[in-house]
Amino acid sequence: MIITTVDSDFAKQKLRSVTKLLDSLLAGDWPYGDAKQALGLLRDQFFSELQKIENLDPEADPLIRSAHCAQPRHLIQKSKGYIGFILRSSNIRNAFEIYNPIKLIGTALFGPQHRLIVGSEWNYSPLLYPLPSQLPEDYILVGLPASEAQNALLVPTSGHELGHAIWRSTDINRRFSGLIRQSVINTYRDR
Repeated sequence: MIITTVDSDFAKQKLRSVTKLLDSLLAGDWPYGDAKQALGLLRDQFFSELQKIENLDPEADPLIRSAHCAQPRHLIQKSKGYIGFILRSSNIRNAFEIYNPIKLIGTALFGPQHRLIVGSEWNYSPLLYPLPSQLPEDYILVGLPASEAQNALLVPTSGHELGHAIWRSTDINRRFSGLIRQSVINTYRDR
């Protein structure tokens, strides 16, 4: 497959479009800096991909050029859900007053370097997003049900979601999985 100028132009156009959109979002008001910082990191990654394509040697191997031009589609596809979640974290329908208590709990659990994004989701139960590869591991993304996003009584359930982050990011999973498994087996046998 030979990469054409049209493919390269299309990839650059997509990256310029996403970067411009993210620039306009970053220029807006954000209730908390962690969400804006995450959006900035994603924007920088798109801009870096744009620079890579713009700096490709026109005489480079067509397979190399093709791979570079396919990367933006993959990156956009992989990032769009996270960008939407980050954007929803600034929605005025959210209960912004729950951010600080969750942030305090997160700081106590993970240390001061952690970043928290609390947004709304159309699932009917809170969830902890798996972290996208574009963000550092010190981010925690907690999605609260959009139907209840304005409800400050969701703070305890978001604490539960932080427990999932502890499970995934520490060795507690390794230490307790075998014990839990054996306990379940023993309970089953006893009954």
